[in-house]
Amino acid sequence: MTHRLLDHTATPLGSFRSSTTTDILDAIAYWTNSASASTSNKPVPAVRLRSATLANRLLNRFATEVAANNLWAKDMSWTIAKQYEKLRRLWLDIDGRVGAENAEAALRGAVEEYFAGKSDIEPTVESFVSTAHKWLQLGCQHAGTGDRPTRSDDQVEAAERSAGILLYLTECLEISDDAHRRQISHLFHAASERLQDLAPMNETVTLLQKRVDQLRGEGWDIKETDTPVFLEDDVAVENVASEITNITSNSTGIPNTSTSTTGSTCLEDSLKRQFENVTQRADAESVGKVEAIFNRFESLSKERDTSFVIDEKVYKNLLHYYMRAKPHNAAAKAEDVLNKLIECRAASGSDSSIDTLVYNGVMRLWWDDTSGDQVKASQRIPEVYSRIAEPNTESLNILLSSQLDNNDKEGMEKAMQAFYNMMDVNVASLDEETLYYALCTAMKMKGNEDTRLMSKWRSKNLDTPLFDSPMSRVIEEMCRNRFADRAGSLISHAVQHGFKPDLSYYRRIIDDCVGRNDAISAATILKRFLRMYRNEHIDIAPDGECFAVVLQSLFGSRKNSSGRGLLNSFLDLHATKIITFSSSEVTDVLEKVFRACKSDPSTTANLLNRLETMYDEGITNIPLTTAFYYRTMMATESRKSIQTIFCRLLERYKAKGDERLRPDTPSFYRYISTFVGRKCSAEDTAKAKKALELMMEMYESDKSDSAKPDEACFRKVIMAYIEVGDDDSLECANGLIAEMERIEIYDTEYATRNLLRAYAKSEGGYRSKAEEVFARMMSSYENGNEDAKPSNPATFSWLMETIVSEEGEDAAVRVLDLWKEMECLDIKADSIHTYNHVLSACSKGKLEDESVRLRALKFIVDLLNKRQRNEQISGSAVAHMMSYGHLLRVLKKLFPDEANEDRRNKLIQTAFNSCCNDGLLSAANLNAYREAAPPHALGLDRNSEPKKEWSRNVAY
Repeated sequence: MTHRLLDHTATPLGSFRSSTTTDILDAIAYWTNSASASTSNKPVPAVRLRSATLANRLLNRFATEVAANNLWAKDMSWTIAKQYEKLRRLWLDIDGRVGAENAEAALRGAVEEYFAGKSDIEPTVESFVSTAHKWLQLGCQHAGTGDRPTRSDDQVEAAERSAGILLYLTECLEISDDAHRRQISHLFHAASERLQDLAPMNETVTLLQKRVDQLRGEGWDIKETDTPVFLEDDVAVENVASEITNITSNSTGIPNTSTSTTGSTCLEDSLKRQFENVTQRADAESVGKVEAIFNRFESLSKERDTSFVIDEKVYKNLLHYYMRAKPHNAAAKAEDVLNKLIECRAASGSDSSIDTLVYNGVMRLWWDDTSGDQVKASQRIPEVYSRIAEPNTESLNILLSSQLDNNDKEGMEKAMQAFYNMMDVNVASLDEETLYYALCTAMKMKGNEDTRLMSKWRSKNLDTPLFDSPMSRVIEEMCRNRFADRAGSLISHAVQHGFKPDLSYYRRIIDDCVGRNDAISAATILKRFLRMYRNEHIDIAPDGECFAVVLQSLFGSRKNSSGRGLLNSFLDLHATKIITFSSSEVTDVLEKVFRACKSDPSTTANLLNRLETMYDEGITNIPLTTAFYYRTMMATESRKSIQTIFCRLLERYKAKGDERLRPDTPSFYRYISTFVGRKCSAEDTAKAKKALELMMEMYESDKSDSAKPDEACFRKVIMAYIEVGDDDSLECANGLIAEMERIEIYDTEYATRNLLRAYAKSEGGYRSKAEEVFARMMSSYENGNEDAKPSNPATFSWLMETIVSEEGEDAAVRVLDLWKEMECLDIKADSIHTYNHVLSACSKGKLEDESVRLRALKFIVDLLNKRQRNEQISGSAVAHMMSYGHLLRVLKKLFPDEANEDRRNKLIQTAFNSCCNDGLLSAANLNAYREAAPPHALGLDRNSEPKKEWSRNVAY
């Protein structure tokens, strides 16, 4: 599935549908979880890298589709921003430059979505800090460490990238939290010091210093003496461990006279500051050593002979380390440290509460935890939330979204209760994101939780517009997961509590139902929408497009009964002006219904009858047009029904003079077609001609193009007369072709060719008529009508056959002239018929003139050369063996005396060889050849028998 989604040939840009969206989000989740699991299980790094790369490519593909502004995309950008954040955290766990670059790219993607107004998820300070820290780590690697040897230039670039992220962070986000400010200040100094070590003249150092001065001016408490030393490698960790060992040794009796009480305290403070620096690292690789130091801190604090005390700051530093590094089982470890911090504060008698951000960090670790039981993780989050003295919006969002993701009924109940408590205590802090999660949770809990939520919201007289964005996202989510009916119920409940949906909400749900071929649900949603409007619960009425989409879906899926009911409602609403649709809307709806019922004559006939009734009753705001009659005629194959419908149209037009009911070219063509066809009678053909004459009369009256007769209408009637085939009918056909040219409708050879064919198949006497028809066509072409240009060799072939059949003395000359015209027009004879006609004309006509004899000889020589080269002539020669008989007679006429015997015999021998190669040497042909030339000229002995293969294609 991944390869299909990434392949632009298999899945082109713009081809995504709701099912494709589900597939790609599932694929992203699969590869993200695969890479996350890999991080905890420590497999081959290449496996983790491949999983992360595929997740990255899929997300970029998804973002491209959304950016293309496809209809299905709508408000999907918030989903992209959320996926970018997950991917960024994933890349932070990938070692080396590739992890840093992709983490920064994911951060940039989420930031762009937010600042472009496409996402409501604001990038967090932690996301910038952890990414900057990742680059700074690379900038401090010694050459030869990491995933590849690190050059000095690489280190400079890494430090510059870190500095760039910090500069952008402080410019684009408002940072008021003191802990965040301290963290950022440390990174500013660390980046600046690293750049000074690597490239003292680097201009980025100056930029960093200027920005630090600006931040001080904005109230940031940044002190030069507080700058921590950035740890380049694990040596610093070992230094802390060794210092702790020294304290332990001194406290357990090993003499060290240089260490006083004051000195010991200073050393403890130094160790704690160094531990703070150690915990600033955001890599999971150092977790073992960091925890070992903390464990030795704990052991030291329990020693009787030492005064070492673990204060709140140590616990907080370790908590922040777990939140940044996210090592395996980080959530459980962080909660354990949190419990110790609470005990520490209780022991010290502190009255102030722990910062809410700390609790939020622990909850987020549980939410992101992939190393253990997800059910347990979801259960821990409400427990942590319950201990927060003053939960904020972020706390509530984590609680709601985590319980929603894990589908924990008890957890969702606790989350909703927390939401209501927040609404009672600090409703002003609730934002769109919180409302979105609360709505999703309420809908997932089923029952009447959504009604309870909105009732409570309205009871506080809160602004319903705040619901707009969350409601839109919830409906989008429900439609994507095929819960359109519940989305409709949600809107109904919301309306009862003051929510004012616009038309887009209903269109979205209707479009989703139609896209899933669920026409009945789409109709139900539309009726609910209509009912709320008629009951004055909402001010916005469904428009024509809503009706058109649903009606098309109903009739297209053969739900004709439901479709007719909804269509009648639509017409009644407009006729009674309960809802006033524009004329174009009504026409568009009706045309779409007629198209959807193109194979349902009963429905179209009933609809047309109703429209006629309303029209006759004087209801003028319901249009009745020729197009509706035409669609009704197209829906049925009954000739009688078509003729009746057309006559009704014509009568109304004549009675009312309404130009909207003027029969047009398509309706005339449909009507004329009912009289013609195979085995049509002279009576029906006359009716067809009468209809054509009426059409021409209407056109002549005002030259309106809407009813101008076209070639197709003329062709139908002409072919009907040709099919009847008597003298009068052929004369009528000829007259209609002439009439076409009179009104500048030029025949494209088709009618002329078929009329020539009719003349050829009739019993003699039609040569002059055939010549007249052919001359008219050629004259039209020579006068500039390219449509009349002959291109089919059959046109010439039928005329040749007519000429040959009358056996006139000039037959040979005329047929050879026609052959020359074919060559001039570059028309290739595609059938043996044409060659036969030329041979037949030459064998029957006079060849006395020398020029005519030369032309006939040239034709025969060219024909024999083609046969020698084995060039294929379309049409089987098997059924036309007489062509060789005609050929022999022509040769005798061309070379009658003995003086030309050798030339004649040579050509006869060539013809004989061709006849044998074609397998057409019948007994009659063999006798003809033996009479025409001596056996030695044919390469035969007088008594020799011909080979069997020479007659393999002889049919009789």
